[in-house]
Amino acid sequence: MSGYVICPLTVIPIRMSPSHKGEMGSQLLFGEMAEVIEMKGQQWVKLRCLRDDYIGWSPWKQLREVSPTEAVAYRKHFAYCLDVFHSLMGAEEAVPVTLGAHLPGFDGMRFSMGEDDFTFSGQAVFPEDLKLSSAMVIKMARKLLNAPFLWGENNFWHRQPRYGSTRFWHYRLPTAPNG
Repeated sequence: MSGYVICPLTVIPIRMSPSHKGEMGSQLLFGEMAEVIEMKGQQWVKLRCLRDDYIGWSPWKQLREVSPTEAVAYRKHFAYCLDVFHSLMGAEEAVPVTLGAHLPGFDGMRFSMGEDDFTFSGQAVFPEDLKLSSAMVIKMARKLLNAPFLWGENNFWHRQPRYGSTRFWHYRLPTAPNG
């Protein structure tokens, strides 16, 4: 099976094996996309994250399929959430999102994901408007001071114990320095 999926939840674990007991190697944040590589039964899907090419397993029922046309549109036009936590307001529910979440098709106030419409009143930035500077990196890092350590290649609270700092910009901002 091949195709594309998007994360419709706050965060979805990506595991190293197709089991809830498998080690979590990464995560998908709301609005991030992946390519489906293989299905294992009806519960697990092996995927490749489009953000960083990480390959792992996620529960199928937590993902939402998107068409190739939607995948291109969502990757071409989106904004990053800049709030540590903020709620998206849907027609019937609120969805909490975190710093670095993707808002596909965001127009500055609203966006749609499939048939669901959302309003976002928090801070967001379009990748093309992102002006990376040392002051901005410091501002983003301060938002995550004292964040707990959580093992994994990509997750919202990614901290490097040997450096004592959160490396948000390495995984979330495509034009940022590694380090």
